[in-house]
Amino acid sequence: MDLIFIYCEMKKVKRGFYQVNYHKISPDGEKFVKNEVARKFHQLLENTIRKNPDNYLWSHRKWKYQDSIKTYDDGE
Repeated sequence: MDLIFIYCEMKKVKRGFYQVNYHKISPDGEKFVKNEVARKFHQLLENTIRKNPDNYLWSHRKWKYQDSIKTYDDGE
């Protein structure tokens, strides 16, 4: 199965106007390894949030529970 993974980065320019950039998520080697897409997606998401933290919905569950972050980082 040939799939392409795309991360969509949106930046608010002004009220009602947004800039959208697309980033292709590619494997480090010939094929993706387990959790590689999720890891790269989260890395891109974190970079986007660090650049424009005011554009992120901070009530998102990912940042509420440290246990879920540890579980993901441990590879489970």
